Amino acid sequence: MHKSTILLLTLLVILLYSCEYEPNGVYNRTVNQNVAPPHIQTVELNLTDDSIYLYADKEVNFKFSSDNQAIRAVRLLIDGQENSRTNSDNGTFIINSTQLSAGIHSMDIEVFTGSGTGSIAESLGAEGFVSSKSWVLTIDKYYNPDIKTTVRNGLLHITWSKYRASDFKEYIIYKHGNFSEDQEIKRVTTTEFIDSTYVGERSWYSIKVNTQNNTIASDYDYFIEADLPEVYFSVGDSNRYTVKWTKSKFYNAVDTFLILQRPEGSYDYENRVKSTQNPSDTTYRVIKAGFGDIMYFRLRLVPKRINYQYNTSDHYNYESGTYGILGFPFPVKSNPTNFFQVNKDEFIYINNCDSILRYSVSQKRVVEQLGYKPAGCSMCNFISMQGSPSGNYLTVYVDCDYNVMLANSSNLKNYSIHKLQSITGGFGPPVPVSDIGTGVLRSLNGKGFEMYDFNTSSVLGHYENKNYAYNLAPLKISSRGDYFFVRDDSIRLVQFSGSQFKNTWKAPLTNNIKYFDFDPINPDHVVFWDGAKLSVKLCSNLSTVYAFALTDSYLMNIDYYNKEILTYSSGHLYVRSFIDGSLLKDIQVNINPTIWTDNCILINYTIVNRKGLLYFIN
Repeated sequence: MHKSTILLLTLLVILLYSCEYEPNGVYNRTVNQNVAPPHIQTVELNLTDDSIYLYADKEVNFKFSSDNQAIRAVRLLIDGQENSRTNSDNGTFIINSTQLSAGIHSMDIEVFTGSGTGSIAESLGAEGFVSSKSWVLTIDKYYNPDIKTTVRNGLLHITWSKYRASDFKEYIIYKHGNFSEDQEIKRVTTTEFIDSTYVGERSWYSIKVNTQNNTIASDYDYFIEADLPEVYFSVGDSNRYTVKWTKSKFYNAVDTFLILQRPEGSYDYENRVKSTQNPSDTTYRVIKAGFGDIMYFRLRLVPKRINYQYNTSDHYNYESGTYGILGFPFPVKSNPTNFFQVNKDEFIYINNCDSILRYSVSQKRVVEQLGYKPAGCSMCNFISMQGSPSGNYLTVYVDCDYNVMLANSSNLKNYSIHKLQSITGGFGPPVPVSDIGTGVLRSLNGKGFEMYDFNTSSVLGHYENKNYAYNLAPLKISSRGDYFFVRDDSIRLVQFSGSQFKNTWKAPLTNNIKYFDFDPINPDHVVFWDGAKLSVKLCSNLSTVYAFALTDSYLMNIDYYNKEILTYSSGHLYVRSFIDGSLLKDIQVNINPTIWTDNCILINYTIVNRKGLLYFIN
């Protein structure tokens, strides 16, 4: 305590006005000349540090005592100017922070006593002792905790700026999730907290400053966005499907990593297919799923320590996920249309109606793409495509007046546009085309069709339907263009020779003919399947070349190049020999390939699904 002594001597002048007095002796007042300064003791003062930080107004409560001279006054000075004063040894000063500028100020408290001399000057308050103490006063207009988060040793560390006011008692930390209420999780006096329960979930933290009188002086919220591992689905070349995820940043807070799997259409995410406590084990090999299935996967992190937010309604807050379609993908924008085999290894399809793609199964990539801009209108670029038996050519409608494009499948840019509206009347059924460039066009009246040569742009002959109750629809044409199937009241096999047509076979529509096709490898052969037996016959006389039993529910297609058949029966895709029908491969599936969106064909020992998926047989 700094002390100074003020001793003032005052001369008293007695003025005599109307009377004169004679001196009659001498009066001397007794004065104590050697007075020691008082010892001031602080009985109460709620200022404990030499530096004071204020974020709001503050009451300064004080009480002082003196061992000798009585305390006559106490005053508060800020920046040398008196702020408050009381003529007592105790009281309360108010430091009004709003009236002070932000920054550093000086503050002093002065305690006044008498001098102890007994002089008239002391009795008049003109002399005495003053004791004082100084502080550095820092004014902050608001407390900003500047909360930060880091990850160390697999745990979340939260730090913040110190609350410097002298009334500080503790920090109270609260936490809540999406639906949970504030939950007190810790009280600390340091400016760091390690949340060993946090595993990466989306959370809110509140850091409250509690003062000595248990009043909350500050309350700040801090939001943490979810920081869970990223989950990926990957497909291998040999029908291997894998779910992978990044290692959790908060691995030391996690007890268990769960992988949950569900198929599309199911909402039960409690199908746990993997559980591990090893944070470095970040792979799951997909099981219990079939080709073409759409599967959803979620990685759930189970906290190691009590976490008030982890409950059934909030489980998703501890999960990250992805989905995958089981199959090796090839490029599609939507379900491809009119996809068909064009050689031993490749197939062609319309991709989202704006381009034609040729894809190599063995190379697993698109090997050619054809785009086309319709002339003078806005429509799909390609509509209703059909390929020749061996895939040499394709036909497709283009432009708003439905011109027909003929393209070479091995070189899509080698195409020609044919204006055939005078023959067809515009848009009609797909145009079957042979491997020599002849095609079948529906006639304008719908009662017959024209055999058309795309090479010479000429009509080769006209076939008239005798049964006018039915519109005629050409279906398929043989590799050399000398036979074709049509449908009116029956399914008919028609021979074309020169310019003449001859009906060589027919079967009622009610007949159990489930599949018929021309063999592109053997142009003289036609294939029939009635649901019980597959027969290969000569086109010329329909004599049987060979036959075998085939009792599966559906025949999807025949890969003539590789002598294999794809069939389907009740949850199974079967690959069979085209020579004798023997079973080569049984693939369990959950999809229904008889539905258009999941339709499958077999090409080069590979099942091609219309969703844009490949399944490799070997």
